[in-house]
Amino acid sequence: MQARADPGREVAASSLPIPVLFIPSAFVRPLQPGTPAALAGLHNESPMNATFKGATFSDRMKTSAEAKKALLAKFKPKPTVQDPLFDQREAMRQAELERVRTERAEAKAAAQQAAEEAEAARREALANDEAAQLDAKRAERKERKAMLKADARAKREQKKASRN
Repeated sequence: MQARADPGREVAASSLPIPVLFIPSAFVRPLQPGTPAALAGLHNESPMNATFKGATFSDRMKTSAEAKKALLAKFKPKPTVQDPLFDQREAMRQAELERVRTERAEAKAAAQQAAEEAEAARREALANDEAAQLDAKRAERKERKAMLKADARAKREQKKASRN
């Protein structure tokens, strides 16, 4: 069993177990000079284990601690920002509410006025229609009376002609 190393102490590279990975050469591309990876000093052994040259255990621990601090800093409470219109916001809401209410009341009154006008127009059309229907009935009655009168005259003339 291997003893654990202290986090603050340098550990020799030979004492740590090194995983052996078989990566076919078709998957490993050589670093091109001038690329960001080559300028950063990345090893080219394995794309899976890309590490910085010269990164010691203490460097890695320091980087890890900085990353943890950055994560925790995201969760720290931030200073609150006061809304400059906070005091006026309620008055603005009330004014907006009043404006909306008056607009709705005006729209309702306009709709009611339009409905009353439509009802009056309907009644007037019905009254005009009743007058037209009454005129049509009178004209029909006159035609019927005229036909009855003509029939009676024709009968009389026929009787008179049969006597002569």
